[in-house]
Amino acid sequence: MATAPKRPLPTLLPLAAFPAAALIAAVLGLDPLAGIVFIAILALGVIWHAAILRFFREPGVAASMQQCAIALAPLNTKYLIDAGALALQRHDAPGAAALFARASAIDPRASLEIRQRRGALR
Repeated sequence: MATAPKRPLPTLLPLAAFPAAALIAAVLGLDPLAGIVFIAILALGVIWHAAILRFFREPGVAASMQQCAIALAPLNTKYLIDAGALALQRHDAPGAAALFARASAIDPRASLEIRQRRGALR
């Protein structure tokens, strides 16, 4: 199994607050069974997020994530927009433009989200 160099995960503490809140609610007796379910769901979300942050810069990971987003694109234009954002992060401006154009062709309302994503990556 490949391991990435140790780097701090800046979003880990805010994400860990969600399962902590569910744990507090369960301990206080606010529907403990539902609290346990939400603790498990939210804890898995934290693990998933940390894994993505940790291995994103490994060779091939960003490209693999982009291909998954393109494969899911027929389900929702947000996947095309995500794939375009990943292409921008990989410095593939022509590929990103093609993905954004495809998303806009499917749903013209997607252009607002595309502009927001482009602005956030600059």
